[in-house]
Amino acid sequence: CIRDRYQRRVRGKNLNMSLQIKKNWENEAKQLSTTLTTEEKKLKERSIETEYAVLRVNQLDADILDQELKEILKLQFMKIFSMFKPQLIEKFQPELEAILHIVVFRLSIYALDRTYGQQLQNLRFSNFSRRLKLLYGALSIGLRYVSKRIQPFVARCAVYPNRHPYKKLWYFISRFETFLKIAQLVNFIVFLYDGKYVNLIHRALGLRVSYLRTSMARRVSFEYMNRQLVWNGFTEFMLFIMPMINVDKIKVILKNALSKPFSSEISGETCGICGSQRPNMPYITNCSHKYCYYCLKLALMTEKDYRCPICG
Repeated sequence: CIRDRYQRRVRGKNLNMSLQIKKNWENEAKQLSTTLTTEEKKLKERSIETEYAVLRVNQLDADILDQELKEILKLQFMKIFSMFKPQLIEKFQPELEAILHIVVFRLSIYALDRTYGQQLQNLRFSNFSRRLKLLYGALSIGLRYVSKRIQPFVARCAVYPNRHPYKKLWYFISRFETFLKIAQLVNFIVFLYDGKYVNLIHRALGLRVSYLRTSMARRVSFEYMNRQLVWNGFTEFMLFIMPMINVDKIKVILKNALSKPFSSEISGETCGICGSQRPNMPYITNCSHKYCYYCLKLALMTEKDYRCPICG
């Protein structure tokens, strides 16, 4: 009986220990699963941020390239209507520009999910659905068209009295434009901080930009920038030094150095500068040579240490 009791106690203790160990293992497994889930979420967030981690300079360069490309296309497109009356072109210029922007939008963003500037910078829009494309086109093209179309009307509203409804409308539009400019400035400052949305339309639609080919090296070429800086430095140096150079004086010195003396060819009654036989308002210098007054005055204004071309 004593042996049976002892064995039962040992078995009970072993069972309790195994149950306790099992509970500890289950708790540790739960903690590990929770930790793994949290780490997986962090890794996913980091991968998403890495996907969208586009250099700010690439985004700004893409925006500038798009603007310059549109200006070039606009100049070429408006040349088509060069033979039309200028009044007719000015009347329908907003519509013509809108048509050009729609064509560019259809061939670039709607078809390729990226602008031509973004394509040159190896960028594209991420998660760009058809609905977002249409909204982006309506905001980017429609707002610009409406703004240019109502500008003449807004200018006419400014001349009305203060209590007139058109005057109130002018105040509202002016304040709205001021608000938009402030919002653009704030958005640009935030963009420089986080590098997410380059303009207000991107922020309103939640459009993020990512690299088109992630295998390419994400580096910035400073070759063009260096050449531009060198050329700008050289231009500023020339603009600084050129006013200090008396070009006319250099011309006279070179002319006197290269030309042969012609004192024997000039008589006492001939202007020693222009060679006129009858000097206009003759002036005799202290070296007894005669000149036209205006010729001598211009020579002295050009060069203070002007020497007589006859006797030196």
